[in-house]
Amino acid sequence: MPSRRTLLGWLVIVVLVLGAAAWYIEDQVNADAGAKPAVEAAEIEVTGSGLEYDHGHMAAVAEYVIHNTSPRPLDYTVTFGFGRMDDSGGMEATKTVTRHVEATRSYTGKVSVPWAKANSFEGVRVLDTQRE
Repeated sequence: MPSRRTLLGWLVIVVLVLGAAAWYIEDQVNADAGAKPAVEAAEIEVTGSGLEYDHGHMAAVAEYVIHNTSPRPLDYTVTFGFGRMDDSGGMEATKTVTRHVEATRSYTGKVSVPWAKANSFEGVRVLDTQRE
């Protein structure tokens, strides 16, 4: 009959091997090399919006934060929609920006578009986000 110490040693080895196999299957076998990671809604936040005068012209402005929760640097391409959404889902104006965000960091920025209709501004939305 093996001693308790031997049985415990074998049990620890089995647990470690099964844990390593589970990690390998999850991270290596199930990984799709061509797939882009999904972007969580919380990664891009519009923290403020409004109308401002810039060089004598009115502009719709959005302040935003991009949170990179990845352990590697990523380039984010974000499309912002300004104003009122129409029946087809489009916005009155759009602006796309590309920003590089270092690993586990946040980027704070500001984006604006020319705006002539002072009374029709309803805010800003993130319409699309891609990261690479």
